[in-house]
Amino acid sequence: MEKILAPIDGSEKSDESLEMALELAESTGSEVEILHVLEPIYVSTPVYPTSYVRPSKPYPGTYVTPGEPTKTFKTPEGYSGVYTNRKKAGENILDEAAQKVRKKHPEVEISKKLLEGEPDDTIVNEAKKHGFDLIVMGASGLGLKEIVLGNTTTAVARKSETPVLVYK
Repeated sequence: MEKILAPIDGSEKSDESLEMALELAESTGSEVEILHVLEPIYVSTPVYPTSYVRPSKPYPGTYVTPGEPTKTFKTPEGYSGVYTNRKKAGENILDEAAQKVRKKHPEVEISKKLLEGEPDDTIVNEAKKHGFDLIVMGASGLGLKEIVLGNTTTAVARKSETPVLVYK
């Protein structure tokens, strides 16, 4: 095992799962990427900082006609400040996690990344695109999907070709 992906959302479970990923990395000599996914803000369509090409699956409040060309959505006026604050919060989550990791596990090579999109799809795509050997996640987190649409971890485990270790 060479590369471990550790998605975090700032919850206690994600902190604990990150610690598990780091202990695995120490024992296997793996590197760890700490990932935070910035979810879209839902109004009637997804809201992104500048523009975003809608994936093939529909979002709440949208209707996708088969064969319909992909549309690009722009952030409505008035929401850019909300997005900026959420992005800063995501960066802070990553910075704090990386700082703790470097103090407690200085021998583990880490990187951090902030991505935008649907958390489950973004995590699965990141793991596949960059050849991760393992995804380590907490069983529950803070995201809106945890409350309304189901568990992100379950979706990642179902969709991913990369093995997923769930910290309960």
